[in-house]
Amino acid sequence: MKPRKSSVEFCGLGIALFCLLFSMQVASAQILLPDPSAGSSKPFDGQINVPIEKGKKVGLFFRFKCVDGMGQPTTGCFPLAPPPPPPPTPLPLPTVQLTIGATVSSSVLTCPAPTLTTVLTCAQLIQGGVIVPPPSGQCSYKVVDGVVAGDTVEIIYNGDFPKTQPIDYSVTGAHNIPGTVNQFSANPHDFRFCSGTDNPKTASIELVFDISGSMGLPTVQPATSLTPTRLAALQLAAQTALALDGIIDSYAIPGDKLAAVFFSTKATPDPTPPTLCGTPNTNLLAADDPNNVSSVASSVQIQTPTSSTSIGAGLQAANTCGFTRDLPGNSNKTVLLFSDGEQNTSPMVTVNNGQVFLDGSPYDPSISICPVTAGRMTAAGFMLQDSIAVAKCNGHEVHIADTDQNFALAGMTGLQSFFMQSLAAIMPTDKLELVVDNTGVVTRPSSAVEKFLVASDDVKMTLVLSWFDGSEGDRILPFRLTAPDGTVIDLANRTRVARNTSFTTLPLPVVQGGVQIAHKGEWQLEIIGSDLHSPALNYHFMVLSDNAAIASDFSISAQDVGTGEPIPIQVKLTDNGSPILNATVQAQLVGPNNSQGNILSNTPNPPPPQTPGGDPALTKGQAKLDALYNDPKNASLFADKNLPTLTLIDSGNTGVYTGQFKDTSNEGHYYFSVRVRGTSARGGDFQRAYRIVRFVRSKPDPANSVFKLLSYVPQTNGSVLVTLQAIPHDALGNFLGPGYERDMQIKSSDGSLPESPLDDKLDGSYEITYRLPSAAANPSYTIQIMGTTVKAETLQELRSQSNNHPKLALFLDAGANIPEGTFGNGFNKGFSLNAGLEYIAHPHFSLEGIFGYHHFPAKIGTSLNVYQFSVNGKTYLMSGTIRPFVNGGIGGYAFSPGSTCFGGNVGGGILYNLTPRFGLQGSYNFHMANTTGTATKWSTVQGGLRVVF
Repeated sequence: MKPRKSSVEFCGLGIALFCLLFSMQVASAQILLPDPSAGSSKPFDGQINVPIEKGKKVGLFFRFKCVDGMGQPTTGCFPLAPPPPPPPTPLPLPTVQLTIGATVSSSVLTCPAPTLTTVLTCAQLIQGGVIVPPPSGQCSYKVVDGVVAGDTVEIIYNGDFPKTQPIDYSVTGAHNIPGTVNQFSANPHDFRFCSGTDNPKTASIELVFDISGSMGLPTVQPATSLTPTRLAALQLAAQTALALDGIIDSYAIPGDKLAAVFFSTKATPDPTPPTLCGTPNTNLLAADDPNNVSSVASSVQIQTPTSSTSIGAGLQAANTCGFTRDLPGNSNKTVLLFSDGEQNTSPMVTVNNGQVFLDGSPYDPSISICPVTAGRMTAAGFMLQDSIAVAKCNGHEVHIADTDQNFALAGMTGLQSFFMQSLAAIMPTDKLELVVDNTGVVTRPSSAVEKFLVASDDVKMTLVLSWFDGSEGDRILPFRLTAPDGTVIDLANRTRVARNTSFTTLPLPVVQGGVQIAHKGEWQLEIIGSDLHSPALNYHFMVLSDNAAIASDFSISAQDVGTGEPIPIQVKLTDNGSPILNATVQAQLVGPNNSQGNILSNTPNPPPPQTPGGDPALTKGQAKLDALYNDPKNASLFADKNLPTLTLIDSGNTGVYTGQFKDTSNEGHYYFSVRVRGTSARGGDFQRAYRIVRFVRSKPDPANSVFKLLSYVPQTNGSVLVTLQAIPHDALGNFLGPGYERDMQIKSSDGSLPESPLDDKLDGSYEITYRLPSAAANPSYTIQIMGTTVKAETLQELRSQSNNHPKLALFLDAGANIPEGTFGNGFNKGFSLNAGLEYIAHPHFSLEGIFGYHHFPAKIGTSLNVYQFSVNGKTYLMSGTIRPFVNGGIGGYAFSPGSTCFGGNVGGGILYNLTPRFGLQGSYNFHMANTTGTATKWSTVQGGLRVVF
């Protein structure tokens, strides 16, 4: 038998080349097919109970796969065409259809019978490079996901699907870019699912920003040339929400709305006459339109610091110029309130019984208000923000840590985390949550690596990377993203860079090179240090994920926490409503190193700043606080410290993890950075991150607080002027501190008015003077602080206490002595001891009887002992915990060996009151005895204990 001829031989020599080319073309042909595999298109084919807002939240995804002529995966079909804007010779657009109430036949889908069938042909979503949201009740599409231009058609439906109805969506006529030869499936493919029964809500968000003069101050002290102002930090962090491909642009849906209000002395827009908010009906704009988000972002970036702080004007503008004019509007209305100082201009904000008031008028109770503060306020100012958070934001608030020079903790991190956490809660899509919230430093040429977990049922994630302190060349921070299987993700057209911030949003699963990448497991982001221009950069890395099943809730279940009281924290973890057990939940803590009230009371009043900054202080206490904090020399007073890590325990196997932080000895903010690692039944291993803060104040304690009569002065007309003093302390002895004169009252039972307002003496004490009609009057005086009665005493009781207040104190001091002048030629330094009895004639003046013993070792010969018997006068320069004093007196000095001589001493020192009875004191005194010939002189430096009885 003859051998069988090859195809070339069979065709003949004349057509051999043609047949060869034909066979090669068949082998290389590329075919575009719908990809029906679960997860490749979302919702996947046959899915039930899909949220009814799925069309506008996240959208519907129709993914294609590409195979060659041999049926093997290839990338030759992509990108899909026509890309925006259309090429010079436009190709026909594909037909994208959405059928609501479709009649479908599928063995994998069971839905109730449709009640009404609506067939929609979707328009192209991108026209001329501009994103055009679909009209209400209509649908649009765009191409997404590809390495170059896209392999998936995303369909957006501007509306909620009817509940429990079959939904069908399809794409036919899709094709590739021109210039290649491809074959396409002639058979259209539908994806079908059944809508659920949930009740979705869209949101209206007013960003209310403080632009008062203090926003021009540095974020931290001591400031460097690279330290941003508070406003600059806010503008940089606001990109997290407002930049192109930022959180709002990536997750807003039709119906979501956004606006910005700016306030100082007044607000912009101004709701008061004659402006009355201006011409637009409402300042709220459609948040799903990137042009609107960009407009709001631009308005934030052009702001400059101005004058005073009217928080009430900002809240009023958000409601009057936004929410009330937005009809019919959204029921979910939220104000994100940013302020760096105490209010000092009307309308004044108050909170009473969970209700916010502006100059006494109730604020719309349906509006949520979530505050974030920066800078330093007195306790009264911080408590206003805290009470707003408790009343209107489920206790959630943020204070920007202002004592760490690291960029990541000096303003931007707290603000960025707040934006992420707040917007994730406001715009929940499936269930947006923070997976990672980390800070670090990358040093050239080394790289920094951040690892994070992705669950199998995550549908989308956004990576936000910010950096600071870099040179002009570090406008882009290069990084590499690696999937759990080792695949390096091509980030072209997936990452967008704003100012010092990049955003990478990935719908999951990722398809790259025609291959679907398994996303469950540990991902890795490597910041490439070898490409840095600067020696080092501080960075902040966050990951936000969208997951329908895993839900976490973080809360501090306590209101108005006082020093010495525990801060209870709770984390609830669920998976499709069922508790997640055996998770690891820990909170890293940072808290104040000093109690703010003590700082203000014990630190001498600083001189007025030579270069005034900020805006006017409402109280003398706030003015002192501003002057102290804005002086770099005082930075250590306001420092924070690391506290022990707190582990939360699920004691009842309910998925609720609880713990208490008990060491709240200092007044100030306590910061909790909570980290969660657990396992979901469906999604596998996952992690979560959250930042939460609580202000702990010094609450007045009647037993430790001082209330006394300073003076009782009869007048020639028969009236009497009485001056009262209050020194409030908490249960731990901390001062409540200056700054309470507007939140503290000393009231008289006879209804009389004081001669002048309560006077904050700026040392922890407050004074007030009343005029009595006659010496026979005996009114009762009551101290109230923030609405709580602290003490109540009759005038007679106060006079009696004044006459019987502690008169005596014992003290014992020991230390060193130093011979001076010619006395030092014969004797060395030695040991000194003082014991004495102090008669307290006045809160600021005492008389002392002192016995002293001074031992001087001889350089040659016999040592010398000197016995001192003196009477001293002592003047205390301040009230409070720390009391500087000066003293001096005369007496006899008995020398052994030797005789007794007349002499004296003069000096000064500091008394530190541990409690009203016990104190520690340190002193220096110069002694001179009138010995024969040359006077004998020496100095003593001593410390000891003082007890009042």
